[in-house]
Amino acid sequence: KLLLEGIAITLAEVIAIHESYWTLYAGVKSYANQLKSEWRKNNGWVLNGTGRPVCVDPGYLKDLVSRVVQSTGHDILMIYSEIVSKNLDASGIEWYPVIADFHDQILFEVDGHNVDKAWEIVQEGFTELNQELAKDASPVVVLSGSGGIVANLAVAKCG
Repeated sequence: KLLLEGIAITLAEVIAIHESYWTLYAGVKSYANQLKSEWRKNNGWVLNGTGRPVCVDPGYLKDLVSRVVQSTGHDILMIYSEIVSKNLDASGIEWYPVIADFHDQILFEVDGHNVDKAWEIVQEGFTELNQELAKDASPVVVLSGSGGIVANLAVAKCG
């Protein structure tokens, strides 16, 4: 594949890159091994980062870290969505969810004259989200995000 892209490296260089990657990210392998032990102990499930059980079929054990990370991220998105929804309602802004959960984002519609206030609520939501996540966790990874004000879904997804 690399040669097809015009990148000529030797097999020895490929092996060295691969080994360097796993040296740099040895913690990922260690975490994967911990999860597999937990999975075996629990007869097929592990807890994700928010404490929700995630069942994993034996055929998908190679994706165990990804499943835990993805499910944790989704749970955090749901918490953030609840915060933003609650704060939009409290502000009195008329808003409509376009797609309440679009993999890694929330999309909603407001009238043009409410855009600035809605944007402020979206940004302030991260502070509230981090406070919520910090209640039960230590150490805490502070989360942030980016967003945009767009005219339609096509612009949101395609730029």
